[in-house]
Amino acid sequence: MAVRRKHIWYVSFEVPRAPVGEKRPYSRKTRTFQSEIEAKTFARDKLQDSPTVNAGTLNPFLPKRVITSAQIDEWLEAPLSSESEDLPHSEQSSVRTRR
Repeated sequence: MAVRRKHIWYVSFEVPRAPVGEKRPYSRKTRTFQSEIEAKTFARDKLQDSPTVNAGTLNPFLPKRVITSAQIDEWLEAPLSSESEDLPHSEQSSVRTRR
């Protein structure tokens, strides 16, 4: 049976203001991703529309990463994190013990 990877990265971004007379329940939206590269690609696209983009890892993935809007450009330019395969924490520890 195939193992489904869980979404472990998120990108949160501001949505444009609602037109006058229209109600929008939220001023931000969040999408989740299975890998850091997918999250980076989406964040790069969202920066074209929204000045405030945040990203990070979802619990229980370790190491915990939080990328603020002030750090987003640096994160987008940086190589993938050392845990580039984005394995859940339980799988990371088992991979480390096998080496």
